[in-house]
Amino acid sequence: MPIGGEVMAKAAVDAVAADFAARLMAGFDKVADERLAQKVEALSERILARLPEVVFLPPPPAEFPEERLLSVKEVARLLGCSSRTVQLRLDRGELAYVLERGSEYRKVPYSWVVEYIHNLPRFTGPLHARCAVDAPV
Repeated sequence: MPIGGEVMAKAAVDAVAADFAARLMAGFDKVADERLAQKVEALSERILARLPEVVFLPPPPAEFPEERLLSVKEVARLLGCSSRTVQLRLDRGELAYVLERGSEYRKVPYSWVVEYIHNLPRFTGPLHARCAVDAPV
């Protein structure tokens, strides 16, 4: 074979070898991806099995209520406690309030009550052996 033919033959062999190597690497990548996915799934299951049972707040309503000022009685109804308990929380600074111009009646914006609820500590387990849990971010 003339020298030009040897170069062409070598180029053809190199092209076949490069194609073979590319297909081989693609196969290795596919196997590696499948094994990694299996390991991630197994690790996720192990992590979830070790997490404490967490109580989640219900999702917010589809439509947010209109922002408005709530009376102490309305706040008590939303929090499920007495008006006196709300007044004590306001006095202690646990819950912020506003005063409308010319009024001595304490009012709390609805969104502040929702924020107060979401910032309360969270627990799991029986009351006498409760465990604190971090709030979702």
